[in-house]
Amino acid sequence: MSRSFRPGSNPCVTMSCACRTSFPAPCPYGGIAGVALSPLRALILASCLGCGGIVSAVESDGPRVSEVVIEGVDRIHPDRVRARLGTRAQQPLDRSTLADDVRAIHSMRAFTGIRSDVQALPDGTVRVVFSVQELPYVGSVEFSGIGYFLTRSLRRDLRTRRGSHLDPLTLQRDRQRLRETLRQRNYLHAEVTSSTRVDSETGIATVIFHVDTGHRVRVARVQFEGLPSGVMPFFIQQNLANRSRSPFDEDMLTWDAGAVAQYLSDQGYLDAQVTDVRHEFFDSVESWEDRFRHGPNWVPEGKKNDRVVITYFVDPGPRFYLKQVSFLHDPEIASESELREAFTMRDGDPMRRRDLDRAVELARRVIANKGYARARVEQDRVVDEDSYEVDLTLRFEEGRPYRIGRIDPDGNRVTRDAVIRRAMAITPGELYNEDAMDRSRRQIMRAGVFRNEPPRPLSIDPIFDPERPEEVDLRVRVNEDDTGRFVFNIGWSSASGLIGQASYEERNFDFWGALIERRHWRGGAQTLNANVSWSEDRTVVGARFTNPRVFDSNYFLSLNFQRADNTILAWDERKVDVSSRIGRYFLDFDLLFSAEYGYSDLKIDRPRSDAPQDVLDLASPSAGNFHINSVSFRQSYDVRNNPSLPTSGFRASLEQTIAGDWGLSASHPHLELSGTFTGYIPLLESDLGGVTFLEFRQRVNYLQPLGSDNYVPFYARYFGGGPAPRHRGYQARYQGPRRENDEGRLARFGGTREWLSTLELSVPLQGTNRGIRAVAFTDVGQIWDDFDEDDQRWLTDLTVPFSDFSVAVGGGIRMPAFLPIALDLAYVLNPETGQSSRQFHFSIFGGF
Repeated sequence: MSRSFRPGSNPCVTMSCACRTSFPAPCPYGGIAGVALSPLRALILASCLGCGGIVSAVESDGPRVSEVVIEGVDRIHPDRVRARLGTRAQQPLDRSTLADDVRAIHSMRAFTGIRSDVQALPDGTVRVVFSVQELPYVGSVEFSGIGYFLTRSLRRDLRTRRGSHLDPLTLQRDRQRLRETLRQRNYLHAEVTSSTRVDSETGIATVIFHVDTGHRVRVARVQFEGLPSGVMPFFIQQNLANRSRSPFDEDMLTWDAGAVAQYLSDQGYLDAQVTDVRHEFFDSVESWEDRFRHGPNWVPEGKKNDRVVITYFVDPGPRFYLKQVSFLHDPEIASESELREAFTMRDGDPMRRRDLDRAVELARRVIANKGYARARVEQDRVVDEDSYEVDLTLRFEEGRPYRIGRIDPDGNRVTRDAVIRRAMAITPGELYNEDAMDRSRRQIMRAGVFRNEPPRPLSIDPIFDPERPEEVDLRVRVNEDDTGRFVFNIGWSSASGLIGQASYEERNFDFWGALIERRHWRGGAQTLNANVSWSEDRTVVGARFTNPRVFDSNYFLSLNFQRADNTILAWDERKVDVSSRIGRYFLDFDLLFSAEYGYSDLKIDRPRSDAPQDVLDLASPSAGNFHINSVSFRQSYDVRNNPSLPTSGFRASLEQTIAGDWGLSASHPHLELSGTFTGYIPLLESDLGGVTFLEFRQRVNYLQPLGSDNYVPFYARYFGGGPAPRHRGYQARYQGPRRENDEGRLARFGGTREWLSTLELSVPLQGTNRGIRAVAFTDVGQIWDDFDEDDQRWLTDLTVPFSDFSVAVGGGIRMPAFLPIALDLAYVLNPETGQSSRQFHFSIFGGF
């Protein structure tokens, strides 16, 4: 740019633009040397001025690049590489951009040995050459040294995959990632190496990860040093991540130490602390080694290091006790005597957290149950370090009283709102009461159509609406269960041979919805069941309908039909049963009194030579026809938490059945008395809600003749044995007394008294109550008769000879709820003559 200026003249500028277009220079006095400019032309000239300045600066940085060459590529087109570069042909060379280009090529993860070179050309330009070594493609990734399932799991963690390039850095990181994953799965000594095999023709690589898992490390024993007397290590271990026989996780030792200190603090040792944690590795002794029989289970040989002994060194400090408790509250709401009576801890009790929390909650509920939905309790403690006593003061913040406004069910997409509302022990307009809400939760679960498991357990939440300051709404959050079930099974049992079943059950049926609006046939919490089952010796067809709350009232109704054709015993039998039962609930629906009328039509045909003598005495075909009109009365008390999948509570019932008396006709009148009890004791609960529980069942049955012939008919007598809930030490219908008939054959005679006790441990293998379960059981019982062969009459002696009890132990599997199959293997400890000491049972539970 040049400029000429004379004093008194019009200054002007002549400009040369880099785009090689000449323009007169703009003049600061409003024109161009001899030319008047419009505003648009002035803007164009200013742009060219800026363009020229930039180009001039660039031209001064370096020589121009004539071409960019990519050397060493084979399967990747060079243009794919050039597209990532900042260095371009026909542009000036920038040395700082070359380093960025090398990093850009490296980020493609397709090359190694990347170099850049600048070659000067005779015309003053340069050629930029990038030399690379192309990595092969990965054709397959394989594992050696591990099984199929572990391979599938580890493969998800890899970044080296089929179709990617074989990058050494990615491969190294994959090895590290696999080692970390294996160690998280308690393979603490796992080692991972890799090798590659490249096909010389195709250039495709095969990557092989060589995995040596070593021995999986488990906790052999957890021991404590310094525990105070009376503290059981077993209960401390239930709070630890590293407990005996569990996989060892070193990262959780610090957390476990805190859990130990917290447990002791909860037992009243308020200053408890863990001073040190040590763990030592041992080698497990395998079961096939001779020393396994008489030596230790683990030894410090250092060959496998697959067992760990963890030691916690504990300083519990002194134990603190409750000196006294004081209450700061409104005496017009609750008296101090009421609160003190509800507070279950007494002066001098240890400061156990569980006991204290329970006592404080019970005291708070005294006030909350009077309508004070927002009642809170604050604790003030004064600790005497000399006497190790605690003065406790409970400060109550009562708030205002509330009455129930609305009750809003939530989550019941199928079930009618009325099913939930009728189970509520509290109604709109009543004072807020948390005890009534607890009873409501239990009644809702007993409907049998909801779940109470994580992640969405049953809850009743108070909702406060600011527009209605004197009312509180209750939102009932439910999670509906899978109530419909269609089952088709085929199996085999050592007792019954080939077994099949086809059944349909709906536990949330709605009769009136099906009758009036066919689209709404579900949602009433009623049960409809249709069942067909068959085996080599028995065929059953049946249907049942149960309405636990007729018209949402306290009345119960059940209708039942069943036809059974079987040859299990020593004769052919066809039996048709029709019955109806009606009852009424009491005591918050825990107690049920019911009465049932039943009619049975029975036909006996083709008795075999090993049948009881009273069956062989049937002289004509018509003599094998029997009928029974009966009425029964049942009293049952049921406090189980869930009728379909109980894990706690119990059910007890008594039943009296009269056949052929009170104006009812029967071929052979008789009386039957029955008593059953089933109790559930929860032991452990998993994170998924699955409960390990102990189940106890007791059944006692008794038959007595009512007719003038003093005869208990053979078709009413007890023939025990078979799948649960029968005695599993016998084949189906093979338990009971035997007597010789006139043919000289030993016949299954049947009994008039039955006793059966069962103890069963049930463990959820999948962590949920609806998954697969393992069971271990013991069945103890026997069946006796009261027939005196000498006098040929039935006795009324009710003695129970316990020495005759048959004992069977065993284990089994229970399939998930949607596949109701039970498999049991029983071993008889004291088999009778001719009885097998081992019985396998395949059964389909949940039907008739």
